[in-house]
Amino acid sequence: MLFFLFIVPFQPSAEEAEELIPIYIDINIDWNHRGSGNTRKIGTFEIKVTGEARLTKKEGERLKYEPAGMTASGKFKQKTIMESEGFDCAGQVIMGIEGSETVSVTTDLFLIDVYLGNLGKVAAMNYKGNMSIDDILNKEKNPKSENYSSGLVSAFKITQKGECSNEGYINKSAIPIALNTFKELTSMRMYGSYI
Repeated sequence: MLFFLFIVPFQPSAEEAEELIPIYIDINIDWNHRGSGNTRKIGTFEIKVTGEARLTKKEGERLKYEPAGMTASGKFKQKTIMESEGFDCAGQVIMGIEGSETVSVTTDLFLIDVYLGNLGKVAAMNYKGNMSIDDILNKEKNPKSENYSSGLVSAFKITQKGECSNEGYINKSAIPIALNTFKELTSMRMYGSYI
């Protein structure tokens, strides 16, 4: 499985309650996997989120952003191939799944929480699982920090179609999406891969 995540970060200003920040998330996942059975699954999944988020709440060192004109687009494609020679349709696709959709992102689907100063330090320690009173009070060991967490929850419609020995099978459903990030506020973009 190959995974790429690209997020344009932001630097919030706590002084303007109507501040808008740009949001751009681009995720591409590819896989070519053989499980314990007789089939191999090859597929791709793409998610793009664009638009802006608005500062809607400031409580001390915590800021809350909600979507303002954001859209999320998703594309999913997967083929299931029969690999074992002793079965019908050996070497052929027996099931295909495809789907794409663009949806409006609402406050029910997307949220950004920003943690500044001491609250940011506590949030980072909690996320890393090394929270202790002594560490919280030790300013030299754990200086103030600024970070954010974001979450996106959505779903995209897909159609599953049987091929070869499964011809005629059609099923429409949805693929759920749940993306969560926690990152220090910097001017750097976040990216990575997982194989």
